Amino acid sequence: MVDIESLFPDLRFLDYEINPVINNSFTNDAGIDGSSWQYNSAGQSTLTLHFWLHFDSYYDFLDKKRDIQNYFTSKAAFELSFSNHDIIHARCYTSKCDMTLKDQGTHDLLFDVEMINALGLWFTNPTSLLQKRWKSSWLYDLHMAVGVSHPDWSLKPGSNNIYIPEGVRIQMTNPNMELGIKIYGASGSISIKNETTGTELSAEGDGVTGNLTWYNLNLKTSAGEPINQYSNSRDFWLDPGVNKITLTGAAGGYVDTRFFFAAP
Repeated sequence: MVDIESLFPDLRFLDYEINPVINNSFTNDAGIDGSSWQYNSAGQSTLTLHFWLHFDSYYDFLDKKRDIQNYFTSKAAFELSFSNHDIIHARCYTSKCDMTLKDQGTHDLLFDVEMINALGLWFTNPTSLLQKRWKSSWLYDLHMAVGVSHPDWSLKPGSNNIYIPEGVRIQMTNPNMELGIKIYGASGSISIKNETTGTELSAEGDGVTGNLTWYNLNLKTSAGEPINQYSNSRDFWLDPGVNKITLTGAAGGYVDTRFFFAAP
C-alpha cells in the first residue's frame, strides 16, 4: 500500500492503532500453589487505520465509497508501512471497512479500516538490503543500541558480536521468519555457534566446501543443491541484543535476516 492518499481524491490518512496480542502459557503442578510461566507467543492482531473523506454530494460519496471499499476488500494481502518507520512492514488482510454515513447533511466522513495482521509481528527488510542502502535515520526505526552508527552483520573466523535490534527472538525453525546464514570458503567442516543462545549450526563432509547457505535450516551449495545430509543441526536462535557468534571452518559469513517487532 503505497501513498494511499494519492489513490483517491479527498481521502486523508489520519492515524493508525495497533494492539499486539501476546499469548502466555502457564503450567499448574498438583499440590503446588500458583502457576509457572512457560513461554509466550505473538498471536494474530488487529491494525486499525483511521481516515477522513471529503465529498461534494451524496452521489459523490457513493462513488468514492464504492472505489475505496473495492480497493480495501480485494482478496489480496496488503503489505503496510508508515512514513515514521518506513522499513518496518506488516502483511495484513482487510476484515472491516465500514463507511456508514449517519448524517447526509455533512460533506465529511470519519471512518476506520480494520485489518488482520496474521503474523502478529512487524518485520524489516533483510539485513543484506538494509546494509546496502543504509541510512542513519534507520537507527531509530531499528531501536539500535547507543553507540552503533553503521551496523554490520558479517561474520569473520573466530568470535563475532552480532547485534539484533530489540524485538523478538529469531528462530530458524519458525516458518514465519526468515533467517539465512551465508558461508564463504567452507573447508569441509564448519561450525557457527551462538554462545549467547546456546544454539549451533554445523556440517561436515565432502560436499561442505566453497560457498554455502543455511536458510531456515535448509543447507545448500552456491548452485542451489541441497546438502542437508551433511548436517544434523536442529535449530539456531538469535536473541535481541548482542549475540556472540563463533565461526570456524570457513573464511567468512553473513547473517541475512529480517528483524521482528511486536509493533513498529
